[in-house]
Formats: sequence, structure tokens, C-alpha cells
Amino acid sequence: MDFSTARSTLGFFLIAIIGLLITPMPALTGEIGFTPVPGEYSNPITVTFNVPEDTQVYFTLDGSEPSGNSPTFKDPVGIEDDTVIRYFTVHSNGLRSSVQAAFYRIRLQKPFEGELRTVAEPPAGMYSKRVRVTLSTKEGATIYYTIDGSDPSTDSNSYRMPIVLTVDTQLKFFAMDMDGSRESVREEFYRFKLANQMLDTTPPEASTMPLPEDYRAGDLVRLTANEKSEIYYTLDGLDPTEGSIKYEGPFWLTQSSELRFLAVDESGNQSRIYSETYHLDKDAPSSEAYPATGLYTSPLTVKINVSDADARIHYTINGLPPTTNSPQYMEPLVLRKDTVLQFFSVDPFGNSEALKEETYLFDDEAPVTIADPPGGDYVPPINVTLRTEETARTHYSLDGYDPDTESPIYFSGFSFTRPATLKFFSMDSVGNRERIQTHEYGLVSGVWLRFARGVYLIPSITDGKTFWMGSESGLAVYHVGSGERVFMGEGEGEGLLGTSINDLVLDEKGDLWIATDRGLNHLRPGGGFTHFTRDEGLPDREVLCLGVDRDGAIWAGTKKGVSRIKDDVVHETLRAADGLPHDTVLSIAVDYSGNKWFGTMKGLAKFTGSEWRIFTKDSGMINDEVRTVAIDKDWNTWVGTPRGVSVFDREEWVSFTKNDGLPGNAVVMIAPDPDGQVWVATRTGVARYSNGEWIKENPP
Repeated sequence: MDFSTARSTLGFFLIAIIGLLITPMPALTGEIGFTPVPGEYSNPITVTFNVPEDTQVYFTLDGSEPSGNSPTFKDPVGIEDDTVIRYFTVHSNGLRSSVQAAFYRIRLQKPFEGELRTVAEPPAGMYSKRVRVTLSTKEGATIYYTIDGSDPSTDSNSYRMPIVLTVDTQLKFFAMDMDGSRESVREEFYRFKLANQMLDTTPPEASTMPLPEDYRAGDLVRLTANEKSEIYYTLDGLDPTEGSIKYEGPFWLTQSSELRFLAVDESGNQSRIYSETYHLDKDAPSSEAYPATGLYTSPLTVKINVSDADARIHYTINGLPPTTNSPQYMEPLVLRKDTVLQFFSVDPFGNSEALKEETYLFDDEAPVTIADPPGGDYVPPINVTLRTEETARTHYSLDGYDPDTESPIYFSGFSFTRPATLKFFSMDSVGNRERIQTHEYGLVSGVWLRFARGVYLIPSITDGKTFWMGSESGLAVYHVGSGERVFMGEGEGEGLLGTSINDLVLDEKGDLWIATDRGLNHLRPGGGFTHFTRDEGLPDREVLCLGVDRDGAIWAGTKKGVSRIKDDVVHETLRAADGLPHDTVLSIAVDYSGNKWFGTMKGLAKFTGSEWRIFTKDSGMINDEVRTVAIDKDWNTWVGTPRGVSVFDREEWVSFTKNDGLPGNAVVMIAPDPDGQVWVATRTGVARYSNGEWIKENPP
């Protein structure tokens, strides 16, 4: 043996060993990498620890000192506000580092309202299992994205459902508003560490039962998958997404449909899109009644035919819409009176046609003609009109002989200035003819105008000493004490302006105000007339009604608004543009609080002097044409219309008609008395409302 060689070799190994022993080992600092790196961020983030192999990291998030009992890093950590990550590492050889710290500051920036900014959730980071990324932005905007690292454009995929990522992916995206505005391209980088894990990438399979060829009306459609999955479907032929209808259980089809569906398993794998087309019979049958709607004079047999022999017909004749529980048509119907026949047909598949209706009217009664006013004694001229409640032709005579079908046909009214005998009858379109009516008209002058079954007062007023009565030919004055009577026509008695008198009022001084067809007259006791026309500021020639305000002002209603007169000066005129329902003011009343109530052609107005409140048929009144208005002692407001009386108790309206006790519906005057009774004059009589009931009065 060569001892010199051996000694040399031994010396080499000794030197090497000694070198190893005296060479210092590198210090274990414990510093590791983080994704994203520590710093300041404007959104919540998810932090991944980049840990070397054979090393464990113990950490805390609350600022406390970590220990061997602290959590070890396994999955990414979510950070939503300012956080200090304190940590140390332990190598597999047992070496432990010193405690280190990583600082993250979260400065959430609230976007301006309507700001176009897309947010990805969860954000970029390192993940150990698949990630479903949702993108959200301003409502109404469209998001375009790529996952191959290229910049997206409007030709790229539009975001419709969560994006499932399982491999390292650079997700780029931007949003574009409906007006074409778009944000800058944003990006998030997702990394995956899937070591020692099996990733399910097999898509599920789905199916439907029954198939279209086996489907029958009324069957339930069922969707299934070969593994635990969520199934989404559409019925309009569009491809489904995870935002489509979610299958919750069997469902019925209500019409022919193209069913498309897909399944998504628990790993986010999506099946292919399946499509099946179901055809349903949705054609409704059609039915028809014969004969159709019409006017008949004798009993009628009605048949209903239907296009589908297997369909059922359901009908009603009681005015209510039929249902499948209504009587089924089996044989022709025999009708003898006015009938509304409603019907529809339905086939065995439940297809139902729209409701149909035929109206059968039976007329074996003669029309009734009404003369307005009827025969009687009147102040001339007597203007008479004839009308019927149905379409009919009226023949008349004025020579005392009975009219026949060769006699003149009535088209317009009559105006009698001397006694007359009017005879007439009407005949309808099916030949029903009424008996001849005879009406005698005489001429009188006085307070009362007679009608068929009653009276109404012409314009009149009294101060207890003098009684003023208006007519269509002038003003009659009766002095109560002496019995002296005076009649004033136009131009007489110091100049009455106009002959047809519409209204009379006395103001607080006892002066008489007279509304005529030619203007407004102011008559002072012992003095002459002061006239008001358009030259003095009135909006129209004819003054229809008057009212006295609490301050002594006079309100004058015309067809072009209502004017306020004070100290013989027209101060203002109110029209529809100022708050009235209509320019034509027919009646005026002033209540105890000074509120003005103006009755117009299209409603009632309450005017406080600064505010308006409008009442119409929609508010509860019986009709919009307010011919007369009055306030009773309980502050209730009474209005007279062509359709009856309505009363407002400051909360709601109550109406009365002929059916409730009025002599007629056409009201011309309302007059409350101090005893609480309310007198109402109609075109067919006078009645008073007392203690909750109507009492009809006879004319004097």
C-alpha cells in the first residue's frame, strides 16, 4: 500500500470536512412573495402567498404576533380593508425565520352615479381550485371580454354568464354603454396551483321526457341530468344560459315551443345545448250565431254553429260573461224578449275562442213623443220642441185636423205667440205607431209657468215691499202695500236694457241688479238704470246669472266667463284659463265664508279668492251641467242639473232623481228656506226636501 497516497487522500477529505464545518450557512430571512404585492388598492383583493417548497407559513391578519398555533397558508386570503399580514416561515429542516410584515391599504373609491366601470369578482390572484368569475357594470351596458390575452373589441364575446377558469388565464374586458361610451380595457390575471388535485372537466349530459313524438296535450315535461347539475332552459328558440329559466320541476307547455336546455355540474362544466320542438294544437274553434244582432218584432229561434265538431259551446243570456261552468249549447234557443247572448267555443285541447256577443231587441211598443213644454198657458213666445226616446219619425198638424203619414215631418221646434193646437204622433222603424197626442197652448202673464204636471218660478225677487218678476218680455213690478203693478219693457222706466230677463238679485244697499239678454242693469231705489255691456268691460253681451259677494260686489256670469263689479266698475273677469271648468257660467252662489260657487257647463267651481276646487261627474255629481246652485242653512251645497239634484256636505256628494221623489230630472231652480227645507223646481213640477224626504207641491 502506498501510504503517501493514502495520506494525501485522507488529508483532502479532512480539509473538505473542516471547510464545511467552518463555512457559515445562509441566514433564513422568512421573506416570501405575495400576489398581488403589498401596497394600496381601490377594491377588495384576494392575496396568495408564494411559498417555497418544504416551507410552511404561519400568519395573522389582526396585527398580532404569529405563533405556532396561528393559521398556516393553504388558500388565498380575502382582504377588504387596511390589513397587516404578520408571518414567519418554518423550513422542513426545522429552521424558523423572524417575524415579517406585509402592509395592504384598501381605499375604496365610490364611482360617480352612472360611471361606466366593470368589476371582476373574485379579483386576480392565486387559486387552488376552479374559479367562477362574474363581471358587473352599469345597468344597460354590455361587457365584452377575452381570455387569451388579446385586447377585446365589440366583436369579442359579450358577457352573459359567469366565466369558469381552471388554468392560468389573463382575463381582459371593457364595458360599452347604450350611447356608445366605453371604458378602457381592464384586466385580471388568475393563477392556479392544482398540484395533487384531480380536476373534473367532464361535462354532464341532459335529456327530456317525453320526447316530442310521444308528447300528448296535458303531459308534463321533465328535464334530467346524468349527475348532480343545475339545468337551465328556454322555450323561445334562444340558446339558454345560466341566466335563463332554472329548472325546478316538471312543467306544462301552453303553446308550441322549441325547448332548448343545458346542464351545469358542480365543477362548472357545461353540457352541450339540447333542442327539442313540441307542436301543440293552439288553433281555437270559431262559432257563429244565426240570425245575428238585430231588432225583431216576434219570437226568434237562434242557432249557434261551430267550426270544430268536437268543440263545446258555452253561453249565457243573463248579461254575465260565460265560463266553462256556464250552460252548454245543445239545441236552438227561442228568444221572446230583449236578450244579450254571450257565447264561446272550446276544443278538447282547451283552446278557447274570444267571447262573442249578439244583442237581440224586440220592439212591439209604439214610440212615445214628449212635447217640451206640454200643453198649457205660458208667457209668450212659447218655444215648443218634440222628442222621442228612440229613433222615430214624427208627423204633426197645426190646423186642428188629425195628422197622418202624409202630414209634415217634425224637424225643428215651434215658437207660438198666439194660442195654438198642436197634434202629432211618431212611428218607429219597424212600423210601431203611437196614438195621436193633442196639446193646447194658451198665453198668460205672471209668476208661474205651467207644465204638464207642475210649475217652475220665473226669475223673481222681493224685499218685502216690492216684488220684481222677470220674463222674456220685460220686468213686472208689484208694490205689496198699494197693490200697484208696473211693467217695464226695453227702453221704458228710464231705460231697461234688454227684455229677456235671466236673473235678479238685491245687493246689501237694496239696489236691484237685472241680468238680461243684452247686458246688466243696476236699478237704484228712486233712481234710474246704470247699464253694463261689453263697452263697460263685460266679456259678453248676454248676462246669464248673478251673485252678491259678502263685500257687496256683484258677480255676473256670461258665456265667456264671470265678472266682478264693485262700485259700478268691472274689476276682473275669470275664465277657464284662470281656473273655471268652462267659460259658460250658468249659476252663482256665495256661502257664509265668502267662497264663490260657480256652476258651469262642465262642472262646479269653488273659488276662495285665491284657490280653486273643481267638482264634476267624476267627483260624484250626477251631471256636469250645473244650471242652479244654492247653499242651505247647514252649509250644504245644492246643485241642479238636467239629470237631477246633487248635494255636497263638504265631504261627499249625494244625488236625487225622479226615482227618488223629484217631479222630474231637469232642474231649473233651487231655493233653501230659513226653516231648513230646500225647494226644487223642475220642468215637470216643484218639490221640497224636508226631514229626509221629498214632498211634491201643486202650483198656486
